[in-house]
Amino acid sequence: MKDVFYERDVDTKNYIYFAKNVCADGKAVILHVHNAAEFKFITYGDYYMNIGGEERVCHQGESAFVSPRRVHSYRSIGDSENYVLVVDNEILKAVCPKGKAFNVYMGENAHFDEIKTLLETTIEKWDSMNKYARRGFVFRLLGMVLEYYDVTEAVHDKKDDIAAQILEYIESNFNKEITLEMLSDKFGYSKNYFSNLFNKTIKMNLREYLNRCRINNAVRIMKEYPELPLWSVSEKVGYDSFVTFYRAYKRYADENGGETY
Repeated sequence: MKDVFYERDVDTKNYIYFAKNVCADGKAVILHVHNAAEFKFITYGDYYMNIGGEERVCHQGESAFVSPRRVHSYRSIGDSENYVLVVDNEILKAVCPKGKAFNVYMGENAHFDEIKTLLETTIEKWDSMNKYARRGFVFRLLGMVLEYYDVTEAVHDKKDDIAAQILEYIESNFNKEITLEMLSDKFGYSKNYFSNLFNKTIKMNLREYLNRCRINNAVRIMKEYPELPLWSVSEKVGYDSFVTFYRAYKRYADENGGETY
């Protein structure tokens, strides 16, 4: 599971990311959030999705839309294949009619093969395409989605904004002391309400999430600076105790077949 929790790098002006994912059974993307919009097109197999708490298994020929600031996670059920497009929200606004939004889950459609053909032909030349060609592809693809699928009224959910703010804060301050009391006070909630909100939205408690965030960043640091001793890495990601760090690292590595995120 390679994705981080709050994907800061995604939130840049005119950002466009397009990729094909071939997934083995159980391959997962942990719960994360960003301010860009994301589309998934399932071209083979079954794929579990959790988008803003709406959980569903999507099948071959189905698609999904993640609006900005909605937490989401994925898991392959058996072998599967999908295409993902992540775009700056400003690009999305230039395509989608004002006040409208794509549906979160989009079922089978008679025109899906046409969309699939565009995805397949584009991915083959994606690396050689300049920024103008890539932007043109995005407009063409989203134009097809607008033509072939129904849109819905745009609804702003404040919980999505709060979740994004919380995860962004943790990702920016993971190496500092973070407690439930401190976060609940910062975001203006009682301790119990904040705890319930976090657990329901993020699907794990704060301690578990913070550990995963720190270990995720520890892995990143170890890859960037392989000469650093582990005790130094543990301090850089906010652990006072090397023993605690190593236990957390070993636990999450074991969960992922010997690999961390």
